[in-house]
Amino acid sequence: MGDWLFAPIPARESFMTADALSHKFRRLGRSAGVENPALHRLRHGVATHLVEKGKLLKAQARLGHRDPSTTLRHYSHAVPLDDLDVADELDQVLNDR
Repeated sequence: MGDWLFAPIPARESFMTADALSHKFRRLGRSAGVENPALHRLRHGVATHLVEKGKLLKAQARLGHRDPSTTLRHYSHAVPLDDLDVADELDQVLNDR
Protein backbone atom coordinates (compact mmCIF):
# COMPACT_ATOMS: atom_id res chain seq x y z
CA MET A 1 0.00 0.00 0.00
CA GLY A 2 3.00 2.33 0.14
CA ASP A 3 2.94 5.21 2.58
CA TRP A 4 -0.83 5.76 2.53
CA LEU A 5 -2.03 6.89 5.92
CA PHE A 6 -5.76 7.47 5.74
CA ALA A 7 -8.53 6.46 3.42
CA PRO A 8 -11.82 8.36 3.78
CA ILE A 9 -13.90 5.32 2.85
CA PRO A 10 -13.33 1.57 3.27
CA ALA A 11 -13.17 1.06 -0.50
CA ARG A 12 -10.00 3.18 -0.44
CA GLU A 13 -10.86 5.13 -3.55
CA SER A 14 -8.82 8.08 -2.34
CA PHE A 15 -5.97 8.30 0.11
CA MET A 16 -3.96 10.74 2.18
CA THR A 17 -0.25 10.24 2.76
CA ALA A 18 1.57 11.22 5.93
CA ASP A 19 3.21 14.08 4.00
CA ALA A 20 -0.16 15.38 2.82
CA LEU A 21 -1.52 15.25 6.37
CA SER A 22 1.53 17.12 7.69
CA HIS A 23 1.14 19.76 4.99
CA LYS A 24 -2.55 20.27 5.82
CA PHE A 25 -1.73 20.44 9.54
CA ARG A 26 0.97 23.09 8.95
CA ARG A 27 -1.38 25.14 6.79
CA LEU A 28 -4.16 24.92 9.39
CA GLY A 29 -1.74 25.80 12.20
CA ARG A 30 -0.40 28.82 10.37
CA SER A 31 -3.93 30.07 9.66
CA ALA A 32 -4.62 29.75 13.41
CA GLY A 33 -1.52 31.80 14.21
CA VAL A 34 0.60 28.93 15.55
CA GLU A 35 4.33 29.46 15.03
CA ASN A 36 6.02 26.50 13.30
CA PRO A 37 3.13 24.02 13.64
CA ALA A 38 4.13 20.35 13.28
CA LEU A 39 2.41 17.04 13.95
CA HIS A 40 5.62 15.71 15.50
CA ARG A 41 5.23 18.27 18.29
CA LEU A 42 1.93 16.67 19.25
CA ARG A 43 3.65 13.28 19.46
CA HIS A 44 6.44 14.76 21.56
CA GLY A 45 3.96 16.57 23.83
CA VAL A 46 1.94 13.43 24.51
CA ALA A 47 5.07 11.37 25.20
CA THR A 48 6.51 14.03 27.51
CA HIS A 49 3.25 14.23 29.44
CA LEU A 50 3.04 10.44 29.88
CA VAL A 51 6.66 10.09 31.03
CA GLU A 52 6.24 13.04 33.40
CA LYS A 53 3.26 11.27 34.98
CA GLY A 54 5.31 8.09 35.44
CA LYS A 55 3.68 6.22 32.57
CA LEU A 56 6.85 5.24 30.75
CA LEU A 57 5.48 1.95 29.42
CA LYS A 58 2.35 3.64 28.08
CA ALA A 59 4.53 6.23 26.34
CA GLN A 60 6.72 3.45 24.94
CA ALA A 61 3.68 1.63 23.52
CA ARG A 62 2.16 4.81 22.07
CA LEU A 63 5.45 5.80 20.43
CA GLY A 64 6.09 2.31 19.10
CA HIS A 65 9.51 1.98 20.73
CA ARG A 66 10.66 -1.61 21.06
CA ASP A 67 12.64 -0.91 24.24
CA PRO A 68 11.59 1.39 27.12
CA SER A 69 15.18 2.62 27.39
CA THR A 70 14.72 4.29 23.99
CA THR A 71 11.72 6.20 25.31
CA LEU A 72 13.53 7.15 28.50
CA ARG A 73 16.63 8.26 26.59
CA HIS A 74 14.57 10.72 24.55
CA TYR A 75 12.16 11.84 27.27
CA SER A 76 14.19 11.63 30.49
CA HIS A 77 14.00 15.42 30.74
CA ALA A 78 10.35 14.90 31.76
CA VAL A 79 11.22 12.67 34.72
CA PRO A 80 11.32 14.76 37.88
CA LEU A 81 14.48 14.11 39.86
CA ASP A 82 13.07 15.05 43.24
CA ASP A 83 15.01 12.81 45.63
CA LEU A 84 13.14 14.23 48.60
CA ASP A 85 9.99 12.35 47.55
CA VAL A 86 11.99 9.12 47.22
CA ALA A 87 13.66 9.64 50.60
CA ASP A 88 10.30 10.30 52.29
CA GLU A 89 8.80 7.21 50.72
CA LEU A 90 11.71 5.00 51.80
CA ASP A 91 11.65 6.53 55.27
CA GLN A 92 7.97 5.68 55.59
CA VAL A 93 8.53 2.08 54.43
CA LEU A 94 11.47 1.55 56.78
CA ASN A 95 9.90 3.21 59.82
CA ASP A 96 6.47 1.61 59.51
CA ARG A 97 7.92 -1.76 60.53
